[in-house]
Amino acid sequence: MAEESIVARYRWTVAELQEALRWHARQPRKHQRIYLWLWLFLVFVLVGFVAILEQSGRPVLAELVGHLSKFALPVMVILAIYVVVFRWIIPAVVRRRFAERPDKDEEVEFTITPDGMTVVNATSRTEWSWKGLHKVVCTPKGILVYPQPLLFNWLPRSAFAPGDYGRAAMIMRAHAPQFVALTGAPTRCFACGHDLQGISGGGNCPECGATREAEAK
Repeated sequence: MAEESIVARYRWTVAELQEALRWHARQPRKHQRIYLWLWLFLVFVLVGFVAILEQSGRPVLAELVGHLSKFALPVMVILAIYVVVFRWIIPAVVRRRFAERPDKDEEVEFTITPDGMTVVNATSRTEWSWKGLHKVVCTPKGILVYPQPLLFNWLPRSAFAPGDYGRAAMIMRAHAPQFVALTGAPTRCFACGHDLQGISGGGNCPECGATREAEAK
């Protein structure tokens, strides 16, 4: 299987870490839909309760608006804090902690085969079989490989030679215990993000050759 091996190399920088964290955060969480349906149910119940009381002659809606207006300023302050924390504070903390890492700005080499993946940098060498991994998440910008649920390795698309990104994604799709593709649009290739609009439903991606299959296994 040596002829099928794919090698990806890049420098592990804070910019790559931030890009990996952005795609890590975009993954759908397990209970998101449950929470959404719960909130919709509570809103439906509240609207129905207010409508019943309004029909009884009590101006509940006006009273409710009056009470909610008292919370407008605190809510705005909380939203402003949220924006400041996620826009400036967290990125600053990430940069500071990355500067303390012993592997910062090191060259990293990944070798991918149907048997597994090997990661080599200046200080260590790690080998994984696909069965020993938690999951693989493929994005148009790179691939997240998770040995554990919250621990990942990042393989940016720029680390691969032309055509190898799609090949690596197809190997991982075939052998990883769980494969998820985050494309951001249903008309884009699961492996490389190439726009597939206008291409027949059964055709392969003209950019990387990946087949147009479902996005998750």
